Amino acid sequence: SNRCATYIKLMEFNEALKDAEKCLELDPSFVKAHARKGTCHHMMKEYHKAMKAFEEGLKLDPNNKDCLEGK
Repeated sequence: SNRCATYIKLMEFNEALKDAEKCLELDPSFVKAHARKGTCHHMMKEYHKAMKAFEEGLKLDPNNKDCLEGK
């Protein structure tokens, strides 16, 4: 998850997305990974995928700041 965040800051969105997806494979209820996955898709201009990731995060935590802001 932290490496994903680092890749996002470095604007390496493909690598960040791989890490976010691996986090979700290991723990599908990890809200931060949903938020980071949404951020990756947003920055890659895949807005429909970003919305889906943010919505999945909000299902788990309706008050998650990162998912709310991303959506």
